[in-house]
Amino acid sequence: MLSGKALVVYADLETAKTARAAVERLLSSVSGKSPGLSFDPVKAGRRNGVSLAEAFAEVITQTGMNAVLIIDAVEKLFPSKAGLVLLKNLKAARDWADLRPDNAGGTYLHILGVSSSKAARSEEHTSELQSLHSI
Repeated sequence: MLSGKALVVYADLETAKTARAAVERLLSSVSGKSPGLSFDPVKAGRRNGVSLAEAFAEVITQTGMNAVLIIDAVEKLFPSKAGLVLLKNLKAARDWADLRPDNAGGTYLHILGVSSSKAARSEEHTSELQSLHSI
């Protein structure tokens, strides 16, 4: 449940690269609100940066706000390895941020994947993507 203010980013997907840009926008939007971040938002989730889990946990903790990532046409991520890796990393980041022990403020990472394709939705339930259903 969302309460109070939230950092919200909407992404209408074309590729995993577009989704990655949305994640960077969400993390970068915090720079002005919380200048004391210990990481570069553009490098989060990359080899030379902090994990997405660490980045989202820090952003949510420092701002005291929920973070919401809305991914429209999420089915476009399913066919590519990069898309699946990004979805799995976002799920791990959500789990890490939501279950952090210092979450006294009750703030969370919310990821909403929206699909307008009936075929993609039914495939999601019958394939290895089933574990991502709660994203």
